[in-house]
Amino acid sequence: MAIISMKRLMREREKEIWNQPQTEILADRFAMLIAVICLEKGIEVVKEFQKKHNFFREIGKFKKKI
Repeated sequence: MAIISMKRLMREREKEIWNQPQTEILADRFAMLIAVICLEKGIEVVKEFQKKHNFFREIGKFKKKI
């Protein structure tokens, strides 16, 4: 029972963090950045950019801390 409550609490905390206007704006800007890189330089450059900066791994680390 305690594990279920903890998971529910973590989901609520995650919603609190990710469902804020600032987060939406940041996500929109990030998507625009990726789109511009893709349009200007191509998808391979986007893949290299993502590998170099490891955005998704960093987001995963942040979510584990919640």
